Amino acid sequence: VAHASHVTGHDRVPQLSRMADLELNVTRASLQLRHAMLARNPAELQQTLTDIADKRRAIEALMSAYEAALSTPEEHQQFSRTQALVKQFWQVAEQNLVPIQAGQREEAFAFLVDKTIPVRNLMFGNTVLRFAIVYSFTQSMLDAATSEISAALEDGALTPLPFLRYSLDQISAAH
Repeated sequence: VAHASHVTGHDRVPQLSRMADLELNVTRASLQLRHAMLARNPAELQQTLTDIADKRRAIEALMSAYEAALSTPEEHQQFSRTQALVKQFWQVAEQNLVPIQAGQREEAFAFLVDKTIPVRNLMFGNTVLRFAIVYSFTQSMLDAATSEISAALEDGALTPLPFLRYSLDQISAAH
């Protein structure tokens, strides 16, 4: 249990956090593409384009940190699919910027719906698969955890959490 807890806290949780941040930033970037279509003036458009560039840099940093923490060939292989999808997303997003910057809102929106969003959605499907791989445990890991928990129970090292009930009158009186 101690080893599994360490691996979870030191490796898995940070990786899941990076992947969640990646998803969030990709979603924000695609929303900013839509926002760029709705810009009311050149300054708003430029501000939105700057924000998209900032999101791209954040995504690249997350991707680098994620890759640096991978340890097995299987993890690298799976992540290479995510990398390819992120690259594809940015290629399509860059194409989406052409009609946006030309002021062609209808064309830009059609491109967003028909091309950009489907590529973004492919990326998330790959990410969900990645989460499933990250959280797989071998039978020997499960057996070791069971043994450690059983030993802790026998030693009296595990104590139940207190369970108290209060009536609504008691809760009201306490406040």
